[in-house]
Amino acid sequence: MTNEPNAPTQPDTRAMPNGTERPGEHWNARLIREKAERQVADTENQPEAWIFTFGSGQEHDGKYVVIAGSYDEARAEMLAYFGNRWSFQYRADERTEIESHGAVELPRAEWPASETDTAVALNPEQLQANLLLAVENVIAAGCLDWDSGLDVEGIQSRAHDALIVAYKAVTR
Repeated sequence: MTNEPNAPTQPDTRAMPNGTERPGEHWNARLIREKAERQVADTENQPEAWIFTFGSGQEHDGKYVVIAGSYDEARAEMLAYFGNRWSFQYRADERTEIESHGAVELPRAEWPASETDTAVALNPEQLQANLLLAVENVIAAGCLDWDSGLDVEGIQSRAHDALIVAYKAVTR
């Protein structure tokens, strides 16, 4: 290959039929399927521990915590202890990089109590009130408009905590 403007270039052979397409599958659909298969394989091989960091100005600025479990399990535990007051989730094998920026591990003894540690049993009236509060939070956040329907992304990003509290109260 040369750097001349009209020099022929090598085609990207991934973006062409290669015989691995399933019956009736377009080559572009094959590329999407293969990417999804790689992502599933990566998910199955995820590390067993995760590091969560805190950002500048947050209560535990310059510190991190380590939580064992799958990606989703560790994230759920982090939310239970710290709510949304943390910054990023990293694989445990990135600890050296995180520590190179001066971060230190926050001892478990210094963690706040989790929602499950402090939750109280709710009677049916309290439960209904919590669920109504969660819906009100969703509406107030502009995620639910009875005329236009439900904005799922908005619920996930703006009213997630209120819905988790109500769900945990139901499942306890």
